[in-house]
Amino acid sequence: MGMGRMLEDYFRTRIREEWTYTEVGGYWTRDETVEVDIVVCDDIDRKAHIIEVKRNPKKMDMNDLIVKGSRMVSDLKGYEVTYAGLSMDDVLKDPL
Repeated sequence: MGMGRMLEDYFRTRIREEWTYTEVGGYWTRDETVEVDIVVCDDIDRKAHIIEVKRNPKKMDMNDLIVKGSRMVSDLKGYEVTYAGLSMDDVLKDPL
């Protein structure tokens, strides 16, 4: 397992342990052309967070994340959707 995958797993675990959300996972299209590292949904408050994880925050491309997230819009209809980036700089901070 690579360092990037370990960082994704770390943030997923922290979010599951520290926050109350209905679902925490990733998103891939069937052809695997689109991948979103972490998707967090709160079905009660109708909120969703679409999150990209990068070891180096300088490699974060929020516009690319928004484009990737737009593939999920039909599944998140009626949800307040936010986009975020997490990196090694965020390991000791509140992830959301």
